[in-house]
Amino acid sequence: MSTTPPPQRPRAWRLLRIALIGVALYLVSANVLLNTALLEPLLNRKPEKFTLEWQRGLMLWPGHITLWDVDMRGQARRNAWRIQAEKVSGRIALWPLLRKELRFTAIHGQAPRIAVQRMDNDIAPMPPRDNALRLVFQNVEVDSPLHFSFNQLEISGRAKARASWRHQLRGGEFALESSTLQLDGASARRGERELLRELQLEAQAQISPHRRREHPGLAMLALLQLDAHLDGATPGIELAVDDSFDVSSELYPGLGTLAAHVRLDHGQIGNESELLLRTPIRAVTHAGNHADDDALLRLDAGDGRLRMQLDLPPVADLLQRARARLRLDSNQLPLPPWEPHWDRLEGEIDLHARFSSLALVQPLLTKLRGFTLDGRGDVEGRILLAEGQLAAGTEVTVHEADFKLQAYSHLFHGAARARARFTPGEDGQPQAHAEVRLDRFDLSPASDGAQVLGSGRDLLLELVTSGNLMQMRDRLDARLQFSDVRLPDLSRFNRYLPRDGVQLLSGSGRIGADMRMQVPRDRNGGRLRLAASGAALRLGDMVLRSDLDIDAQLEAGSLEDRHFSLPGTRISLRRAAIVEPADERVENWWASADIRDGQVTLGEPLDLTASAQVDMLNIAPLLSMFAQRKRFPRWIRRTIDAGQTKVSAQVEMRGQRVTLDHVFASNERFDVQARLRLGEQKPDGQLYARWGLLGMGLQLAHGEREFHLAGAKKWFDEQAAYLPKPRSPPHTP
Repeated sequence: MSTTPPPQRPRAWRLLRIALIGVALYLVSANVLLNTALLEPLLNRKPEKFTLEWQRGLMLWPGHITLWDVDMRGQARRNAWRIQAEKVSGRIALWPLLRKELRFTAIHGQAPRIAVQRMDNDIAPMPPRDNALRLVFQNVEVDSPLHFSFNQLEISGRAKARASWRHQLRGGEFALESSTLQLDGASARRGERELLRELQLEAQAQISPHRRREHPGLAMLALLQLDAHLDGATPGIELAVDDSFDVSSELYPGLGTLAAHVRLDHGQIGNESELLLRTPIRAVTHAGNHADDDALLRLDAGDGRLRMQLDLPPVADLLQRARARLRLDSNQLPLPPWEPHWDRLEGEIDLHARFSSLALVQPLLTKLRGFTLDGRGDVEGRILLAEGQLAAGTEVTVHEADFKLQAYSHLFHGAARARARFTPGEDGQPQAHAEVRLDRFDLSPASDGAQVLGSGRDLLLELVTSGNLMQMRDRLDARLQFSDVRLPDLSRFNRYLPRDGVQLLSGSGRIGADMRMQVPRDRNGGRLRLAASGAALRLGDMVLRSDLDIDAQLEAGSLEDRHFSLPGTRISLRRAAIVEPADERVENWWASADIRDGQVTLGEPLDLTASAQVDMLNIAPLLSMFAQRKRFPRWIRRTIDAGQTKVSAQVEMRGQRVTLDHVFASNERFDVQARLRLGEQKPDGQLYARWGLLGMGLQLAHGEREFHLAGAKKWFDEQAAYLPKPRSPPHTP
């Protein structure tokens, strides 16, 4: 009896078994990695740029992964992002990994939370590389609640989305394929304020392939194709107006509406695009007046133009009318840089309102250093725009205003009226001419507005410029004029003088100025005049009372320069008398000084250096600053009044000290050389006087005097100077 050998198992069965065992081992290994801490260090090698964490994971088939409680974070340049989800499942294509491509062929997210935050620190990108890893996301789907935030803006709602995109790392191309988003019952908030509710959004978008470094920021919108429909409810705005016209605002649940249909195609806005916003306005003024009406804003595209219409409701004590009709002469999406878009703008704005700030005007004045204009009052105007410029026919008038003007370290505050108008210019461009008049005003130091130095009338500020809105600040010419500010007490000006060197004790006066700042020429300067009567001035141990005239020519090197030169400045003293010491017996004395090479820096105190040429009746006050007349030798006392005296000197006021040096004085009888320092201590100085063959030296050290009769000239020449020598040769006796 023969037996048949058992059949051999096919080779295919053995291969299948090996494959199944391999897959099983792969799945076991993969699930072990997904649920232990072994995989995360491989993924999170650069935590400052990218981290991925999850609570547990599951792989039931090679390439199919499900993760729970996913938290993914990263930062690109200054934008930090974070994506969280309760559950994410997807499939990774394995074969593309061989060509450095990580391809997700299907991803489903549940309850995602996406946040983007602008950071202070910038993470520089890696150098570009063409063979870097490619990331491909296909059919990323969400059908669940969604929460998105960008800085303080938050959007929440039920989302149904499908998106596909690809991105090559290290500066490679990015592209968004045709993707859709639907939001139902969503809300948008900024902090505690709800901006939209019951939001319905349907959008389809696509972004053409590009490299981000070639289209940074908003420039990427020029590559976007978008078709979006949006509807939602907006809050109302509640206004409270106080008696200073200051307005506080709050949002309240209202019946406002927002409806929009937006179509974008590579930087062009489709003709069907339209946005309509209706916002309820409630207002209560300090006088108890109420207003309750709607503000309307409409944006639309048609006939190759973009149009905007804005109508605000009247609000008693605040707004009588506000209406704007503006147009851009093409349907190109306005993207940075902004300046070329101004040339496309035209339209009209009609306004009559109260204002509590001139913050909108301040950008025009940014090239004028230390110059600000603010105020509150009533403004009425008709503003015409053509080709991006304020067109001829534009006129704005300010009534019953209270203005504050800060210029040259001082504050001018008072009742004002203003008018601005545009007329055709010689170059064909409209020229703007604005006049601000302060009918009555107080003058104060900018550092202490409560300290009134004086009061005046008829201050005029003229502003002239031209061009479009972006060019005006670079073409501005400003002129400030006032002629008669009454100064009741000159001692208020001691804040500008060295406390221990020179002090004003009494007197009154008037001050005027004509100053001009020209941005195109980068020029700043003008004229300041001060006339004082009965001004009592303490110089060390001497008090001089006089009528005083200062005619100062001020010229700065540029608008940014805080230092002013003093070419042609003249200072005159009339009807002067020495008050202390009482026995000096100098009356009806006069002096006139011409400043050369002078420079002053506005501050408290002033910083001044100057060379001066002085004509004076006699030399008595100069000698009295060193010692009383009776202390000098008899031959000097007999010749003090001997004729008109010419003096040259270097003067410096710095900090709390006044210094005179390189003083050369001469008259018909004798010559004098001197230097003197007045400051925190008693006066210091040296003096040398010569009459023919007679000479005398005087050392003043902390108020103590020592005379030098033998070798006086040699002794004086051996003393160290207080100030550098003047650049030009001084008057020499």
